[in-house]
Amino acid sequence: MGTKKFDILQVWQKWRVAIVAALAFVVLLMIGFFTFNLSLFNPVKDTLKTYSMTDYFWQIQQAADDYEHSCLITLVDMTELTERSDIAMALEAIEFCEPKVIGVDMVFPGLKEDTVGDNMIRDVAATYPNIVWSLKFGDKNAYDDETGCPSPIRSFFAEETRCKEAVTEMQCVSVYNRMKRKLVKGWKVQGKLLPSFIGQVVNDYAEKEIVPTEDSEAEISFRPVRFDVVSCDSILQYRDLLTGRIVLFGAMHEDTDMHQTPLGTIAGLELLAYGVNTMVQANQVKRVDGVLFWGISFLIVMLTFWGRSLRKAWVDKQKNIGKRLFFSFPIISSFISFAWVALLMYL
Repeated sequence: MGTKKFDILQVWQKWRVAIVAALAFVVLLMIGFFTFNLSLFNPVKDTLKTYSMTDYFWQIQQAADDYEHSCLITLVDMTELTERSDIAMALEAIEFCEPKVIGVDMVFPGLKEDTVGDNMIRDVAATYPNIVWSLKFGDKNAYDDETGCPSPIRSFFAEETRCKEAVTEMQCVSVYNRMKRKLVKGWKVQGKLLPSFIGQVVNDYAEKEIVPTEDSEAEISFRPVRFDVVSCDSILQYRDLLTGRIVLFGAMHEDTDMHQTPLGTIAGLELLAYGVNTMVQANQVKRVDGVLFWGISFLIVMLTFWGRSLRKAWVDKQKNIGKRLFFSFPIISSFISFAWVALLMYL
């Protein structure tokens, strides 16, 4: 009996897509290993750690004007208000519209010469339990000597009124990248774990614990949303946009409170709105880790090579010289490859 010879060319013709994909994947793994383990590549490592494909996904939706309208959250812009008496009257007007919960994204540290304004804002805090007041960190290098925790900035009436306080701070991606993508569920302040502003607002709206107060983070969904924005001088005219809703009260046009996000630079109040919307809708982004991540990555690489080989075979079969030349141009080939990868990443 004769023996069948091993034909390496036949094996290559049959499995070339899988072989090339595997080799490309191995090369990428080697590059990743050296990048994350050699100090020479620390700048590259820091950049890659802050990279996220979800940023491009949100930007694609934004570019396509694929916005959804929120019927749950309304923003009240108080940028023009400077006196505490005016702020107190604006909050009274909002309460008259019967919102479910109000989140105040500002702190009132210390008493002012305007005694009337101080008393008015204190009375609002003491009267309305559905308001969540902001607690912020000032100088990040200032720590409490006894607890070793960052010293918070609180409103002057917090201790007296025992109002609800929650931390509005959000972590940046890194020291080098000021992008905001995550919300913190709990902050350790003066030895106690306090809820995040977003978590407290969401839990009060739901009347149950949806966001536990714990030392963990959650990815914010930046699917483009249009939130209703009401000016502080038009609150009663737009009562229907406030009744039964979550109302976030703060500045929309303050240069010191603008933040970088996957959707560009937005106001801190709008950033909080995206966080609240994420947790209420329960659509936070979940990352794929471990074996599944590498399996999907390999599948994308293999499908990409397979797609390129199909395109080449299709072009070679074209009898029309013009069509064959057109689809053989490098720029056309690159565009098709890019569109193919974009489609795979979108799916």
